[in-house]
Amino acid sequence: MERPRASLVELGDERFAEVVALIDAARRRVLQTVNAELVEHYWQLGAYISQKLASAEWGDGVVEELAVNLARRFPGVRGYTRPNLFRMRQFYEAYRSNAKVSALLRQLAWTHHLLILGQAKPEETREFYILAAIKQRWSSRELERQLRSGAALRDAQATKKA
Repeated sequence: MERPRASLVELGDERFAEVVALIDAARRRVLQTVNAELVEHYWQLGAYISQKLASAEWGDGVVEELAVNLARRFPGVRGYTRPNLFRMRQFYEAYRSNAKVSALLRQLAWTHHLLILGQAKPEETREFYILAAIKQRWSSRELERQLRSGAALRDAQATKKA
């Protein structure tokens, strides 16, 4: 079996460093675009489900049926389970009345939102972590660490009081 070859840049051939940098930058932009569209898609699904449940057109059992239907219709596509559909609803309901935050939501990956929704309860705390994650460019691991420790939030609150 053939071993994977190291890239020319890894081998010390700096002639291609600029090309590699262009490719890496394009890949990052593509991932950001995909994440933004996924978050927007989940926002729309959350809004739809929320409105159907609020108007009593649907009950919780219909969401289960929707999950089963989507699994049959789109085999191999993940993310449309009953719990995830309810997370999309929670996501929409948590931010729908906050114009400032809802304008920023597409700047974070879905994983970030799940962490914030699960671990930051008051609206102001969620807003703080959304803004901090965007500004500091926290990875999901770093965001989780920050949420667990609460240090960034404590520092921000102490700065406000001073």
